[in-house]
Amino acid sequence: MGMESGYKKSARIETIIVAIPIVIIILFLIGCSGILKFFKIDYRLIEASTSGRYEVLDQIRELEEYKIVNVQHMTKGIVQLKTFKVEYPKDFNAGKFKVSFQKGDKVKNVILQTEEKVGHYARVIPGETVVDGYIQLMEEGGTAEDITLNSSENNKTVVLNKAEEKYFIEMLYKRFDKNISEKDAKYINQVKDYALAIYFNGKKGLESFHKKLSKSMEEAPAKLKSLSILVYKEKSKKTQPELATVIKDEEGLDSWQRILEDKRKLKLPEGKIKGVFIYKEEFEGKILGSTEYYIFAKMESGEGYYKKFKMTSKFEMDTYNAEKVKELIKNIGRENWFKDQYPESDHDLWRDSLLKEGK
Repeated sequence: MGMESGYKKSARIETIIVAIPIVIIILFLIGCSGILKFFKIDYRLIEASTSGRYEVLDQIRELEEYKIVNVQHMTKGIVQLKTFKVEYPKDFNAGKFKVSFQKGDKVKNVILQTEEKVGHYARVIPGETVVDGYIQLMEEGGTAEDITLNSSENNKTVVLNKAEEKYFIEMLYKRFDKNISEKDAKYINQVKDYALAIYFNGKKGLESFHKKLSKSMEEAPAKLKSLSILVYKEKSKKTQPELATVIKDEEGLDSWQRILEDKRKLKLPEGKIKGVFIYKEEFEGKILGSTEYYIFAKMESGEGYYKKFKMTSKFEMDTYNAEKVKELIKNIGRENWFKDQYPESDHDLWRDSLLKEGK
């Protein structure tokens, strides 16, 4: 009995001795886990440093069955802008081209038809091939099939006449005045060639036309050539506004340009307007924008205000009266005017005399 009791006691001691290290290890692990949780350290990340996580390895394994179809560079590259020369018109394959012009969220489309006569993909040589095509502006809601040959307000599309085609081409050449991207230069040259083929339609003159536009962009900056002043007269039988005078002398043009130096934008006051004038600038050395317009509003208070605007047919009228002033100002808008800094000048007295004649 004594020996048996001693044996059991010895066995218990050995068990305790073996268990103590195990308990210490368990407590250590629990302690480490608590420390990791306390410091918000995910133990799985530590595990991953030596071995892959099963769920991640499974996702990678699934990719074995997928085909790589695209590699996209996510870093935004820097577009290099520089000056490009207008290329001499090149041959192209005929087609009906839709060109999209975008500014911010607004997109305007232009159709250039070059295939209707010669057939799809036929070789077109600008200035030699007769294409009998057209350039068509598409307004919002218009379609390429909705073709009209005038510029009525109800039209959703407008086919350009020859003068308008020329202006469209000049607009394309003008784009080479500025720094543009290589991609932009490529697009502009392509569209320019389509437009030239339509404009010349197999007739001679393309080479000299191209040289003239190209040369004008390399010459000195545009210079003001003349200033035409038009006035709206109430009792006149002429179409309004009518021409009052044309200034061509250097002193007169310099005086006008000094007026334009004040660029502080103001809102046109709500007071009564005594009279309205149109100032038409004409430049030499410009291929586009050779004519620019300013409107001048003479207030009953004696103050005057100018604003640059785009002249259109809606500013022309058969007869003019005081009630139509509101219509004019509504079309122009009351924002972005600048004040006449020379209200007591001889020029202002001359304007007053014109208004008296009109009444």
